[in-house]
Amino acid sequence: MKSTPTRRRLFSYVLISALTLFAISSAYVRPADSASDQRQPGGALAVPGDLDPAFDADGRVVTPFPNGLDAAEDVAVQADGKVVVAGGSGTDFAIARYNTDGSLDGTFGKGGRVNTDFPVGQGGFASALVIQPDGKIVLAGSANDPTETFASAFALARYNSDGSLDTSFDSDGLVITSFPGTTSNASGLALQPDGKLVAAGTSRNFTTISSVFAVARYNTDGSLDTSFDGDGRATIDIAGASFEEAYGVGVQADGRIVQVGLGNSAFAVARYNTNGSPDTTFDMDGQVTTDFGGSFEQASAVAFQMDGRIVVAGELATSTAADDNFALARYNTDGSLDNTFDGDGKVITDFGLVDGARDVVIQPDGRIVAAGRAGTIPTGTFFAVARYNTTGALDTSFDTDGKVLTDVSGGRFNLGGRGV
Repeated sequence: MKSTPTRRRLFSYVLISALTLFAISSAYVRPADSASDQRQPGGALAVPGDLDPAFDADGRVVTPFPNGLDAAEDVAVQADGKVVVAGGSGTDFAIARYNTDGSLDGTFGKGGRVNTDFPVGQGGFASALVIQPDGKIVLAGSANDPTETFASAFALARYNSDGSLDTSFDSDGLVITSFPGTTSNASGLALQPDGKLVAAGTSRNFTTISSVFAVARYNTDGSLDTSFDGDGRATIDIAGASFEEAYGVGVQADGRIVQVGLGNSAFAVARYNTNGSPDTTFDMDGQVTTDFGGSFEQASAVAFQMDGRIVVAGELATSTAADDNFALARYNTDGSLDNTFDGDGKVITDFGLVDGARDVVIQPDGRIVAAGRAGTIPTGTFFAVARYNTTGALDTSFDTDGKVLTDVSGGRFNLGGRGV
């Protein structure tokens, strides 16, 4: 009996006043003795990079939320193949779950959607999500700080698999964490193997307006983990940077935490030891900045290779109008640039529009996938996905040139893929 081809999907999304999710074919794995191909309706051969017609017929789904303006920020796939997307709707955390065919999952929340309002007017917005091995879903973002007027704080919510708030997580499923004397927001979230949660973002001083990278670690019950820098919170100030903004976070196999963002308009990467202290084996002071030669650069996401090397993706802007590009950097475990990655450790990819990567993943075969947006005011914005070989070269088996654009904007600008 011949084997059936196995199809992997990549998901990217945006919320526009409605949630838009699309699925594209990532790879088709076919045994050498199989004569069968995966074909789309009409008999056309489906190749990596094509929209997946098994996902709501055309690879795209649009889902409205009731609170008006919506925006999606992260996506994850459960072990059973269901897709979870998180972001904000009005001033609420918003989350939707889809079946494998792209339909909303009626067993989750109300018709596949959940809105969560933080109490006492603490309106929130979710920026990141993780799915725990037990099926519970955790969102992280920001909400109004109950201890400071006109300030925001880290905010987390944990849901049971049916979409209800998990009352074993800080008694009501909701946690707000302040960094004293600052306004802060969580933009990244990672799950450690021991079940502890790592939320990461930016903390900005009220008086000086200076900002630092900020991380908080939580026990499984939602309490701050006091074994992490004494009170569960740690910060790193990027050396020489007058402005810092942190976005993505990841946990290495050895438990060390890597946070990425920008420092003085360059890629900034910081690494923490498991106790919250800066990791001085990482470029000697626990931080690295990488300049691509542009007028503005920011790192948005981080992923780890099996060999421990660190891949960071983001955006490079130049002084030329409409010339923002995807930018990727790969680092060795000591923080130095990996010169086997396109010769200097850095890769720039131009979609010919205003481009920027917002997320990155590494496939089991080592190929690297970055997702984000590309567009201009006249054209509107497209979902943009690029796939790279392990050397940093674009993978021409992915839509023939390694790049895919998908229009879901209807001619509107500043919309596009936020995750993969």
